[in-house]
Amino acid sequence: MGPWDVEFLESCRAVYQGKIDRFLCPECERAFREYAAAITAPQFGERVQQSRTSEHAERFTDMVLEFEGERDRRVEGYQRLIDRIDDVLEGRAGEFLTGSAALRWVRGEDEKSPSG
Repeated sequence: MGPWDVEFLESCRAVYQGKIDRFLCPECERAFREYAAAITAPQFGERVQQSRTSEHAERFTDMVLEFEGERDRRVEGYQRLIDRIDDVLEGRAGEFLTGSAALRWVRGEDEKSPSG
């Protein structure tokens, strides 16, 4: 791979790291919790039976748990991609002719062995 291929892979790594950083940002979770609270809360002027208030709390909790699960799944996926890019950049994954061939391997689109 040429120097431009290494730069390309480093920029891909930076993009994936940026996505992880956004998912793990406390502001992201706070904003989602505000959204979930607004969606699950009784609407203005809506009368809710006392027995239904726990249903609203359950819906809020379910939304937060789904958000956390999806966030964790995506962060793990992006971290896996970063780890594979690091393997390529440090030579642990073999040799690739181009950066795009390496990126296909990183993403799992081309499970063939690297060119040697």
